[in-house]
Amino acid sequence: MLDKITIAENIIKENPDSALVLLNTINTEHLASPPIEAKYNLLRTMAEDKCYVVHIDAKRINKSVDYYKKHGSISEKLKSLFYQGRVYKDMDSTEIALTSLLKAYSLSDITNDYIDKGLICFHIADLYAENFELKYANKYIKEAVHYFTVANDPVNLGLALNLTARLKMYEGEYLQAISFYSDAINIFAAAKRDDLVITNIAAIASLYLQNLDDPNKAYSTMFDMYKTYEIRDIPPPHYPLLSHIYSYLGDKQKAISMISDYIEKNAPDDESRATAYFMKSGYEHELGEYAEAYNNLLKYIDLTDSINLNETNLLLAEVEKKYEQKELENTLLNLKKQNKYRMMIICLVLTIIALSSIVIFYQAKRRIIKSRKEKIELETIIERLSEDNKEIAELKNKLDVLLNENNENEIRLKKVMCDKILYIQKIADITSIYDNNAELFLEKIKATIINAGRDTYFGELHEVVNDRFYGIVNYLKDKHPTLNEDEINLCCLICFGFDNNQISILFGHKNYNSIFTKRHKVRKKLGINTISLENYIRELIVNLKKNSTRGRG
Repeated sequence: MLDKITIAENIIKENPDSALVLLNTINTEHLASPPIEAKYNLLRTMAEDKCYVVHIDAKRINKSVDYYKKHGSISEKLKSLFYQGRVYKDMDSTEIALTSLLKAYSLSDITNDYIDKGLICFHIADLYAENFELKYANKYIKEAVHYFTVANDPVNLGLALNLTARLKMYEGEYLQAISFYSDAINIFAAAKRDDLVITNIAAIASLYLQNLDDPNKAYSTMFDMYKTYEIRDIPPPHYPLLSHIYSYLGDKQKAISMISDYIEKNAPDDESRATAYFMKSGYEHELGEYAEAYNNLLKYIDLTDSINLNETNLLLAEVEKKYEQKELENTLLNLKKQNKYRMMIICLVLTIIALSSIVIFYQAKRRIIKSRKEKIELETIIERLSEDNKEIAELKNKLDVLLNENNENEIRLKKVMCDKILYIQKIADITSIYDNNAELFLEKIKATIINAGRDTYFGELHEVVNDRFYGIVNYLKDKHPTLNEDEINLCCLICFGFDNNQISILFGHKNYNSIFTKRHKVRKKLGINTISLENYIRELIVNLKKNSTRGRG
């Protein structure tokens, strides 16, 4: 067993897949000692991480961290903390992941492995970027670029430049972002990583299209880069983006053809397919092909409902598991308390017996004094028992509140599902009633889509956005009372990353330029002059999050 662990340790950098296969053959029940178990757990986590296995459980790496915290070398502490951060990052536990990685960073001065140093800095920067803490993200990504350059590690250097480009994009420095994406493409091309070249080409084209409003440049950039880097066929992930570009250029038929190919042959999952159906429906709606637009919109709704149902079932299972675990913890806690009380009673009885034996040999006066002391001790114990009973009652009340909240959430979920079913029923009624009157059918369909946008899509939008983005809706209503309902809805959709085309469809605009008029009014009411509406909202979310964190502190 020890020989297998040693072999895995020697080959893990160059052949992590072989190391993982070897480690999987070890029976963990026979790990001989805590040091061997700690090394096995660390190597297993390292091998899975290097093989791009998504981490879902931190128990194994936590055991290594706990052991090396007391008994390990600085190098072992650093590695265990780094991979603990990687595991919690995969599990979306951002705060725990960041804490572990920063601890690893504080120990990194002792190592000369520049790749390890760079990876620590890279993942810290990535976590700060997810939270829009751009000042700290820029600090650590600069260090990561330096370390990967010194280590002559082209792939990680390209990934660091890609993250730098994303940070520039968040800051509104779009041309600088394009420059960093271009540098990353050159590095990935030299390393023969065509998959990463393709990803960064798409990022540049998207910047030209979405942020710089230049669809011609987006189109020419993509195909020029295809030619430069000898990409003969359009990569499947680029189909939606190219379809979007064709739409902006006015070639709706080409846009529909490309997104149709993506749906039929290349969409990797239901979520991508749903988005593609939504895009196709929008293009067909603009061309006046309302029947096709309606059918594709129904497909989008069906897929979205299926995805939401799966996510809801997973969430319910997770809540149920946590509830059962909490119940088990409460039961164990109660048993411990009961054992504690029993031991206290036993000790008290033994004390009384001992005191009674001693009292026989003392004078009556001393008996009275000791009896009084015993009475005081008993009263103290009774008071403590009373306080413990109050704490138990409070815990029970809290549990009842949590159960009531879960019931309320289930009722709200059922209401949302009923609303969607009623919406589909309404569409079916219109189809059957106005089947022979095309003009009236189209008029009713348009009205239904617009009304559905208000009721179905915006029904609980304010509450969801307010909860997810630190009270931003309350802030906008309080600080900018001139904003009307539609303008608040526009800001809410931007919070979730909706682009202009998607927002225009949800608002039911007949003229695509209407969305820009609405955006101009919002910017004017918010007093925005120098930055985009997206950047203003992004910065506002960061500030609200900081204020929320201070409030909890």
